[in-house]
Amino acid sequence: MTKRFGGQRIRMMLAVVSLVMYIFTKNSVDMYSGALFIKQAIGWNLYVSIALLLVMTVVSTLAGRWITLKMCLKII
Repeated sequence: MTKRFGGQRIRMMLAVVSLVMYIFTKNSVDMYSGALFIKQAIGWNLYVSIALLLVMTVVSTLAGRWITLKMCLKII
């Protein structure tokens, strides 16, 4: 089997595909559940809630955790 399908190459490819799929499904479920909560709590449209969560995630990621922590400590 190793000779037929490429050995290390196929293992690396499957590992990368598995990792990408895990990240995609985890993020999708997190976004949907968060948007569903916002929809139930505030009454917003589901798509608006998903867009809000996506924007907040991008901003938080780009700004970095240390900036967010610094801003939180200023508020306290």
